[in-house]
Amino acid sequence: MSGEKGTERVLCTTSEEYAREREKEYMLWETCHSGDLNVLLEKTNLLLQKGDEHAREELMQLYLNEEIVKPYIGIDNRIIELRTIMEIYSLEVKAGEEYTILGRKNIAKGWTLEKIRSYIRELKFLLWRMEFADEAETEAGEKLIGFIKENSVSPVYLIQTIRTTAMETFDVMVNIVEIMIDSSMYRHAYWILRAMQEEKPQEESIQIMVQELGKYVTE
Repeated sequence: MSGEKGTERVLCTTSEEYAREREKEYMLWETCHSGDLNVLLEKTNLLLQKGDEHAREELMQLYLNEEIVKPYIGIDNRIIELRTIMEIYSLEVKAGEEYTILGRKNIAKGWTLEKIRSYIRELKFLLWRMEFADEAETEAGEKLIGFIKENSVSPVYLIQTIRTTAMETFDVMVNIVEIMIDSSMYRHAYWILRAMQEEKPQEESIQIMVQELGKYVTE
């Protein structure tokens, strides 16, 4: 018994020491970087509100630069979210998407940091409902489709969010493809199937559906 208590004391001491070290590290980080972080976030807000092509380009240069964001990763979730947003936007630009995460059909300008964070969280919550909620699957699907249509969510943005949000990515994609086809959203269904094909390249049923939907989709 005395040995067990001794072990507990060692573990407790070790945990306390670790906590103190982490606290020291955070205090040091805050002293060195908190001012820089506030400046970065203020600049981000201004660029989001400006919302033109040059502002978006500058946002990409900021958040896709490892040296700029590295000090804040693991410290401030806003930086992680903004980096993810810029990664998605970069992929959308490369794919030639008409509407992007930064330039929706109805909101090309006037973003703020809090608005865009709320926007990306809403899509995540809808996907979680699709996967986990007790509400009827059709109801969750209808809400998701409504959100995608209302906000001009690109296939690129949708796929990237599924990949980073869903526990069972492939199963969620299967369900969403069915809903997309029922809603005549063939372009989204096609690109999700292409993403599924990357995971299971030998799956014949996916290959057939990609070929069929490809007839109606202009890449």
